[in-house]
Amino acid sequence: MTELSPDEALEMEPLLRPGLARALHFPDFGQTTNPGALVRAIAEDAAWDGARLVSTRIQKLVPVPAGRGIGLLSDHGEEVFSTVVVAAGIWSNRLLEPPGAAVQRESLRGYHATLELSPMPGQLIYLIAEKIMATPMGDRLRVVGVVEVAGTRKPPEFSNIDRLTGAARRIFRNFGEARSVWIGHRPATPDPVPVICRAPRSSRPGAGPRPWAVEACAAPRAPSTSARTCWQGGRSV
Repeated sequence: MTELSPDEALEMEPLLRPGLARALHFPDFGQTTNPGALVRAIAEDAAWDGARLVSTRIQKLVPVPAGRGIGLLSDHGEEVFSTVVVAAGIWSNRLLEPPGAAVQRESLRGYHATLELSPMPGQLIYLIAEKIMATPMGDRLRVVGVVEVAGTRKPPEFSNIDRLTGAARRIFRNFGEARSVWIGHRPATPDPVPVICRAPRSSRPGAGPRPWAVEACAAPRAPSTSARTCWQGGRSV
């Protein structure tokens, strides 16, 4: 980390407007400039290694008699697997509640706007006074900084987008039009420590394997953070 004077910060990122009080530079901070392309590359790599990728709507988990696996009922019919990982974000409990594996979590509704800006900044910029984060993504700038705890049914508050674009307009030169806006549901646990655990076993004789539940708001922290465990019969598993 290096502390920069206002002049040094403006020299590094000339698209910022004058008036900065101070700046901190983190040269080792990393990011992806195209999350969509990253996910596609991961999927293609998995397929290359033999994974079968199917896009469908999962309707429910289906118990299989005599412990022969776990069935998935989808728009393509029913298939049985030895292990099922449920990682459907805020919607996971729709699948996990029937086998008794619901995870306590809430939706943190996030907003962002992608904007036209020329030239683009060379790095992610966190504007503390405005409470927004601006990230270059290809030929656009992604601006975020609003989180709502409002569940999944409340209509979007698009005034939050105006707040983001207004803050960006006060900070950046050559500000263009908003190209797209987005609202999404980030699953958050109360701590918010990630949850990676097995579902409790069914009490029925001959019950089969248990699905895995994966819920994380801060997923990148999972490797370095002790994940909360589920419990079975009063003990951790």
